[in-house]
Order: sequence, then structure tokens, then C-alpha cells
Amino acid sequence: MRKLMKKKVNLFGKSVPVFAIVMVAMIGLATAALVPYLALGVSSSMTVDSPMLLSIVEGDLAVYGGETADLNITVTNQAKVNITGETSINVTNSLGVTCGDFSSIMVGMTAPWNIAPVDILLGGSAACWTIDNNTIGLMFGPVEDTYVHGRIDEIQVEATFQQNAYGTYEFNFVVLEP
Repeated sequence: MRKLMKKKVNLFGKSVPVFAIVMVAMIGLATAALVPYLALGVSSSMTVDSPMLLSIVEGDLAVYGGETADLNITVTNQAKVNITGETSINVTNSLGVTCGDFSSIMVGMTAPWNIAPVDILLGGSAACWTIDNNTIGLMFGPVEDTYVHGRIDEIQVEATFQQNAYGTYEFNFVVLEP
């Protein structure tokens, strides 16, 4: 340290101690580390939610084998753009489920169009398929549908169970990207 303080360098025609040059350089580096830019930046953040709002209202939840469960499904496109998707229902039961657990699954619509209920089980494997031992998929309507901004669908489902059906059946309505 003493040697640095004694040594001098000729800088701009003046003799300057090396120690002073080292100190100025260290202060410059420290200042540069604290202020890496000249102007403060700006930032913005936004939360992006699903454009589709889905809800299910169940009828009587105490259903016995052979009886019918009623579901009313509402689908709303909240986005200010058209959304294209595939609509389906996944049905799960921890005790196992097959398409044969139902004698019929009637699906109809009252909005935006009035479509009389049809039994989607009559559509075969394209309308009801096994996903795994505890889940089946149900497809109804067009394979691919475009939901215009503000479109609200009111869908009614009447699922009639076989007499030997048992367990807790959970219906999950989904809109998937095509």
C-alpha cells in the first residue's frame, strides 16, 4: 500500500499518485454498479384469464340407479374476439365408469339456438369413449365450434343411469383448443 502511495504517474502533464488513480477507478466501478442505466425503465404486467366462463348447475344430487340426473351448463365467451374450441364432458367415477353405465345421455340447447335434446350415446364411439378406467369422454355438437364475442350457450344434459350403476359420478365440462 505504501509503495502505491509513493509511486506517481504523469497524467495530463501532472504527476498524480497511482493510489489516487486506483481509488477514482474503484469509485467509478462502484457507481456504475449502482446505476446501470441512465433512465428509469417502465414495466407493465397483466393477468390473462381463460376467455371461456363455464358453470354447471346440478339438479337433485341424490340419484339412484335407473334414475336421471339433470345438469344445466352455461358457456360464455368473455373475450372480445371469437374463440374456436371443441366442447366435451368428462365423466369420472373412482369405482370405474364406462359408457354402458348410462342408458341414455340426452343433450339439448336453449341458447343461442333451440336444439331439441338428442341421445349422444347413439353416436357410438365418436360420442362416448373411454379415457381410462375411471373416466369417459362425451362429445356433442360440432367437433369444432366458434364462440363469437359475448355468446352464451345454455345446454341441458339429462343422464339416465343403468339400474346397476353406483358410485360418485363427476361431470366436468371442458372447451378444448381444436
